[in-house]
Amino acid sequence: MFTRQLLILFFCFFSNLSYSNDNNQLLLNDKSKKYQNIFLLTLNDKKEELKVSKKEITIMNFWATWCPPCIKEIPQLLEIKKKYADNINLVFVTMDLNVDAVIPKFLKKYKFKKMKMYKDSQMQLSEQLGVKILPTTIIFDKNINEVSRVEGLIDWLDTKNIKVIEELVNNI
Repeated sequence: MFTRQLLILFFCFFSNLSYSNDNNQLLLNDKSKKYQNIFLLTLNDKKEELKVSKKEITIMNFWATWCPPCIKEIPQLLEIKKKYADNINLVFVTMDLNVDAVIPKFLKKYKFKKMKMYKDSQMQLSEQLGVKILPTTIIFDKNINEVSRVEGLIDWLDTKNIKVIEELVNNI
């Protein structure tokens, strides 16, 4: 009985993390937020510090394989990376718990390639950056200042959103 209750509680918690709303927008922050020492954990459990080239912005997307809005925006983010290859560092951070089992199957199923992927199964990075729902995408400038944050699904290829990305890229 206890196991069933725990399973229901777990499902309710994680299903409420997934978010989609037509009002979500990519907006530039009025005041950027500076972060010190952002560390990412590779799928092989190696710790890497987020390094940003002086010619790039970083788009960091928090997602999970069980989150339909997350899956929907991945191809769009990959398209943006392709369009601005030299000026965007695109980083995916999965919140999945059993990364070794689910990520290879997920990548094969959706045929996603060239994804710079990290994990946050212990939710340390998401806590540091204040990520509360999925998907959440944070855009950092070349100095690792948060200049934009989107909570929930947006159409990344919408003209208004492309203009924001272009503005950020042009201001590098």
